Amino acid sequence: MTSPHWLIIVFTLALLPIWAGFALMSPMLFAAPGSDTRTNILSVVLFSYFPLGVWAWYWHMNWHFLSLDPQTIFYINLGFISYFLWSFGYFKSLYRAFSPINYQGYCVYDGQVYFNGEKMLIADEASFSLLKHAGDRRQRQTLYAKDATHVYFKGQILKGADSKSFCSADLGFEDYFVDSKAVFFDGKAIPDSVPGSFLPFGDYYYKDSRQVYYRGKVLAGVDPGAAVISCNIYLKCGEALFRYGSLIPGVNARLCRILNYHVVADEKNIYFDGKAVLEGADAKNFKLITPNNRFYTDDKHVFYLAEDVELQLAQLTPQSLELLDFDYLRAQGEIYFLSHRQRLPELIKLMADAQSFSVAQALPEFDAEDKNHKFLRGNIVAS
Repeated sequence: MTSPHWLIIVFTLALLPIWAGFALMSPMLFAAPGSDTRTNILSVVLFSYFPLGVWAWYWHMNWHFLSLDPQTIFYINLGFISYFLWSFGYFKSLYRAFSPINYQGYCVYDGQVYFNGEKMLIADEASFSLLKHAGDRRQRQTLYAKDATHVYFKGQILKGADSKSFCSADLGFEDYFVDSKAVFFDGKAIPDSVPGSFLPFGDYYYKDSRQVYYRGKVLAGVDPGAAVISCNIYLKCGEALFRYGSLIPGVNARLCRILNYHVVADEKNIYFDGKAVLEGADAKNFKLITPNNRFYTDDKHVFYLAEDVELQLAQLTPQSLELLDFDYLRAQGEIYFLSHRQRLPELIKLMADAQSFSVAQALPEFDAEDKNHKFLRGNIVAS
């Protein structure tokens, strides 16, 4: 057994780390949506065995590798790589990818119904059909199916459902299903629901003659005849105010003002995403400074509200404040920039001429300028 040319050894040493890096990254390939395909699985398995080709070549040429026997290296690599692929489930994935049985949802094969690869012994193949929600834009694998006798959810019999009348409600984009007796959501019948009068109520809520629903949950105490939708996500009924189906405690719906999707103000308090914020601010006069931004005022102070952020901007007064694009502000003869570099936003006073300052559509070079400088995200980039 001889030693190959040193360039061949260097080339081999360079290839092996590249192969190892790909092998370690391959589990992420399967985590990506839609990546679990025959081509991807087969490619990863074959490439994982790449070193065997290298050692087989050394073996065939009767070369040793750094004084090591290539035959021994070949069999050690074969065992190690096979164990790696088995441990991460690649062999199982390869089998499933080329199997005629669908392992993701329902399928019918050779006269038998399957769900996720498991036989549904009770299901009748001749009358079996899938129940797809027509409004589902995501084109997900349906969890509902039925035959002449039963309705199924996730491969199990959905108790109490009537197979003859069971179907998708096809209302909006929620997965509601109905039969002659009840409304179903997430594989469960909703108590006291009335399928004959079930219909959408705004974009996020549903109702029938008895109850109002949000994602299958009954909103307790809400009269469908008295409920009102506001700003799409809020529901008012009497003094109760709901946001995305959750009751906001302490808020009187008759007295509150809904400023936007996030902020509600009543006589005493201000709420952001249903939580009280800005203690001490004048809730009666609290309002947005301009639509579609996060700056608010109570006629005396300026505030900034965002998720997990509530700031009073003491440097600013609402009377002189002018909101500019790209997080720039003009107030009291000064220019400010709201920086988001840290976890909490920071208001930075800029060395800028307020009178000549203007934002500019010149990205990525700069986003604002005055008579002396050009700025990008609050920093001077040119003079």
